[in-house]
Amino acid sequence: MAAKPVALKSVSAGFRSDVATLFNAFLATESVRFEKFAEVWRLLKFSCIFKGRQNRNEMYEFIEDMFSITLAQLKSSGAIDRQIACLYLLYGLYNKQQIEPKVKIRVTLETLQCLRQLYDRCKSEKHIDAAFIWLKMLSQGAFAFVSDEQVYGPSFIRSAKVVGSDNSEASDLSNQLCFALLPQIDELSKVHFQYQQMKGVQTHESVNSLNLLENDIFDEFNDSLKKLQQQFKCDNGIGFANTVLDRQLCLDHNS
Repeated sequence: MAAKPVALKSVSAGFRSDVATLFNAFLATESVRFEKFAEVWRLLKFSCIFKGRQNRNEMYEFIEDMFSITLAQLKSSGAIDRQIACLYLLYGLYNKQQIEPKVKIRVTLETLQCLRQLYDRCKSEKHIDAAFIWLKMLSQGAFAFVSDEQVYGPSFIRSAKVVGSDNSEASDLSNQLCFALLPQIDELSKVHFQYQQMKGVQTHESVNSLNLLENDIFDEFNDSLKKLQQQFKCDNGIGFANTVLDRQLCLDHNS
């Protein structure tokens, strides 16, 4: 009987509640000055949020998750004081992260437009601190301008069954990857088969002896794809690994 998947905690579980505490204390000051935000940051010892990471990979994923959650709050809020708090938080997290080279903040075109609108509003309403922080982060090269905030690929497959994660629906990216590619591989295999048949009826030796592709190349590719899919599964019933550390343990288990 197969074991049921176990819900594991995301590396960023609890971050939202910490941010809520930070923002509530900052907004209670009724000021949008960075000086007040820094006072609250130091009072709550918010830099300690980076403590307790198991390794560099987990730290990297943790920082990316914090950036993503903070940007989501910035885009969803219409209140300028809360948006400024998000901008200050991004600045603090970026500069206090304990990893080199620093993890950049992934910004899509939509997010960039939101940040530019915030900057323009801060200038018009004379919130000089926030406007300066935005320009300072630009000068630091803190942003990576991308087409999607989420990094996709086999190395970044995550399970939806993670306690405290953003995912609300079951998703299996490795299966989606295979299901998306297998039909195309099958079509290419058919074309290759027809090519081999056409080549076989040719009488000219130079054409008949062409061997640009191995006959079983698509079978090998299909097998490789399935192996790639399998390497992100664990044999102990946990299912798909949820953090970088879990994925490494999964790979070690299968090797």
